[in-house]
Amino acid sequence: MVAAGIALVQRAIAALFFAGATFDAGVAAAQGSPPVTTTAGVVAGSANDDVAVFRGLLFAADHFLSSRADDPRVIVVGAEVDAQATQLFQSSRGRAPTAEELAALRRVWLDNEVLYREGLALRVDQGDSTIRERVIFGLAVTRSVNNERAAGRSTRASAWARFSSGS
Repeated sequence: MVAAGIALVQRAIAALFFAGATFDAGVAAAQGSPPVTTTAGVVAGSANDDVAVFRGLLFAADHFLSSRADDPRVIVVGAEVDAQATQLFQSSRGRAPTAEELAALRRVWLDNEVLYREGLALRVDQGDSTIRERVIFGLAVTRSVNNERAAGRSTRASAWARFSSGS
């Protein structure tokens, strides 16, 4: 999406610059002074130099922005992974993990993430009744929690309505 937008802007700006370069050459010819050309045939001192520099900047910006896009092949082991691993380690062992233990937990998490992504790419999750049941259970639990919250809100709302109406 970003690359398509940048390409559109590049084309629009290049069209404006090339239109300006044609206009400059036309103005020079109309004034009776032929444009100065180099041995390569490029109009010297015209917008062509600016266009080349500007296009180079646009392509550099495009490369920079597209390299920042999320790549599904990149796995980032961030602070949230460390926090979750530390919390699980502390709950099971009663102490914080050492640096070596935390590195081992990161490696295990990374291995699991690679296997998970490979499984999704191979569509291992499709047609598996166990996975289907786990998804249904997870959604049922989520719906149940949301219904309990909604029921609590409606009870508070009806109590507020009774209070505010004076009954």
